Amino acid sequence: MNAFSQINKNIFLLLLVGALLLMVATSSVYAIWPQIKDIRSGFDARNELRELVSNKDQLDEQHAKLAQEIVTMKRNLKGDMANLPEKKMEAYIIGELQNISWNHEVSLIAVKPAKGSEIQMFQEILFNIQLSGEYFDLYDWLLDLRDQLGFIVIKSIELNTVNHNNTALLMKLTIASYKSL
Repeated sequence: MNAFSQINKNIFLLLLVGALLLMVATSSVYAIWPQIKDIRSGFDARNELRELVSNKDQLDEQHAKLAQEIVTMKRNLKGDMANLPEKKMEAYIIGELQNISWNHEVSLIAVKPAKGSEIQMFQEILFNIQLSGEYFDLYDWLLDLRDQLGFIVIKSIELNTVNHNNTALLMKLTIASYKSL
């Protein structure tokens, strides 16, 4: 106690205030500041969400524009299909025919690739296809065929009933794709 009595009251108060400020600074850095950062980031996130909601029309326009770009890029990619080697081209087309069939609940019964004639600087590649399905499913299949494969020619098409008790149809068609020589 003797050491405390020798310290001047002003110095003691100064030490006490310094210790108190040190405790406040430490608690601010380790306890309060992280919470302030979290609150600030919450406000920033809320403002971003408000901005997104207010710009919904612009986002819809951007989405439509990007969807159109995807369609254009797919068409360009399929336009390059003519430069694929013959076996890769056949595999690609058969894969697309199967995907289209699955999308429209149509049974792809058979696909037989064949060589067609040479027309100017193109080699014709024929695909004899047999399908089974309902009338409107087959119609949608044909529409999707055009969208997915781009430029193809339907050389022949034949529709028959599978049996008289069922509404399913059997469609036989020959499509032609062209590869540059």
